Amino acid sequence: MVNGEGKLCMNCHKARRNNVTYVPAGTVNSTWGPHHSTQTDNLLGQNAAEYGTGYASSVAHKSLQGACVDCHMAADTTAANKDKVGSHTWRMHNPDNGYDNTTACKSCHGNINSFDEIIASADHDGDGTVEPFQSEFDGLVRLLRIALPPVGLDSISITMINTNNNLNERKAYWNYQLIAYDGSRGVHNPKYAIAVLTKSILAIGGQVPVELTEFNASVVNNNVTLVWATGSETNNKGFSVERKSKDGNWSTIAFVNGKGNSTEATSYNYTDKEASKLNMKKVTYRLKQVDLDGTTQYTKEVEVEISLPNSLSLGQNYPNPFNPSTKISFELPENGFVTLKVYNVSGVEVATLVGRQMETGRHDVSFDASQLSSGVYFYRLQFGTQIITRKMVVMK
Repeated sequence: MVNGEGKLCMNCHKARRNNVTYVPAGTVNSTWGPHHSTQTDNLLGQNAAEYGTGYASSVAHKSLQGACVDCHMAADTTAANKDKVGSHTWRMHNPDNGYDNTTACKSCHGNINSFDEIIASADHDGDGTVEPFQSEFDGLVRLLRIALPPVGLDSISITMINTNNNLNERKAYWNYQLIAYDGSRGVHNPKYAIAVLTKSILAIGGQVPVELTEFNASVVNNNVTLVWATGSETNNKGFSVERKSKDGNWSTIAFVNGKGNSTEATSYNYTDKEASKLNMKKVTYRLKQVDLDGTTQYTKEVEVEISLPNSLSLGQNYPNPFNPSTKISFELPENGFVTLKVYNVSGVEVATLVGRQMETGRHDVSFDASQLSSGVYFYRLQFGTQIITRKMVVMK
């Protein structure tokens, strides 16, 4: 990527100093810090002052074949935006009409028309709302200003930082300039921007929520796997995994313990094996992060599609042979009346397990054969004119 079309841009738009040797020495004044056009460092996830550990970094934007050119020169030829965004203007926003040049974003983020449609993974700034990513970024930048001297005020005193000569404060101020003066409001490298701001705030005594760097969902064999990661944790008891029902209500389906306090990156996952039984084409999840004192915050919602069956099927009961109970699963391609009955080898009906209207999707039915003797039995599923029969064995 460094050798792509953006190479010329990146050679200029980067910090002119190395934080490792520069930050500890010298007087903090109006010219102290990185070059105020630090896009390359942010894009590549480099040159932020560290506090013992590194930072998470996104790969998507720095993997673009043309780097800076792919996004900033994406053309918009409409009358309102021509020569205002994209092409050689290099701008991504038209202040005259509020237009965002999302042309290059759509291949990954879908058919969006505004940067505000890209929602953050969590409430990074702790204001109680999961907002568009750039708004969450702005909130974290403000929290870092408040944590820097004079502590508690939304301002930064270079004089006080210089007088205190505290290495962590100097690192935090360097990081503030590196990230805030990038100009993209974190978009060049979202994970890196959030991680650097969060850890800088914590290092100088500020407070931020758990730093959630990722929250995604995927479907394999109709099981939904949720994956999330934190860059740091403060008083984190854990995460309630919540799923939205058909009526729009949320329910907790699991609780995953957190690390309490940690500055290390941590990965979590949970697999929902019941999702296919909801008979919903789309299933929505969120996490409720719970602090040790009971304070909670929610992540963004993630939605996945579950493949509904396109034909009638009846699975083999499990376990088989069994004593005294077993489970029978079947799938319906549409809503309709279903019967599921059990017969002995003479064809005499010994049990009716289902006899009602049911919805499309997968269904599980338990069968208790406590009152039956050992032997071979048959269970028959009828749906409209379709009938499927399977054999099972009771062994006592």
